[in-house]
Amino acid sequence: MPSASTPTVRRAHKEKSSVLAPTALSNLQEAERRQLPLEQQLSLDEVQQAAFAELKKDVVHKVKDVTFSDDDLLKFLRARKFNVQKTLTVLKNYVVRLSCRQRAN
Repeated sequence: MPSASTPTVRRAHKEKSSVLAPTALSNLQEAERRQLPLEQQLSLDEVQQAAFAELKKDVVHKVKDVTFSDDDLLKFLRARKFNVQKTLTVLKNYVVRLSCRQRAN
């Protein structure tokens, strides 16, 4: 019997199960999710989808020399709460900083 001042040590017990491991299941779900269009994968509402479409169109015309993936654009857009103008400003500044770093090296 442990005393009140002695902490008890509990060891984690790993259960073996016949179901798929969490990583295998998440990989399967990820593969199924990637087959859907990006807007459905991320379950964006109509306003968010419109902002994303506008940003993709504007990035091609206003941000040159760098290609962004849809995932990257959505990260920037979400961080700016789907404000397209703020996101474009941040993307332009990001490209400028990136080109300055490349010139320095």
